[in-house]
Amino acid sequence: MRDRIEDGQTEPEVRLAGNRCRGGRFVALLLFWLGVPVLVAAQASTITTLSLTANGVDVSSVDAGAAITLTAEVATGGKPVMLGQVNFCDATAKLCSDIHLLGTVQLNSAGTAAL
Repeated sequence: MRDRIEDGQTEPEVRLAGNRCRGGRFVALLLFWLGVPVLVAAQASTITTLSLTANGVDVSSVDAGAAITLTAEVATGGKPVMLGQVNFCDATAKLCSDIHLLGTVQLNSAGTAAL
């Protein structure tokens, strides 16, 4: 690339190809717009309420072999979280994996997952 000095200029004018510059701005703007929701979502805290029921009655313990329902209600800012899933785990285990993962349930439109 050769720089030219036009009449009245004291230094050569350096120009980037117009489309390349605009495209770079577009990509930066696009990344900004796509990144903002991710950053906001990462900062939002959720409140999860867990309940255990047997035969439709809230319980805190049950006899071995009893049928139970585990329910998690997930909210953020007082509104239900509708996207995501809940892992129900053995609370005494270090990791929620293998035999310690009791089940994974999709949240419904009310922010509830039941197993």
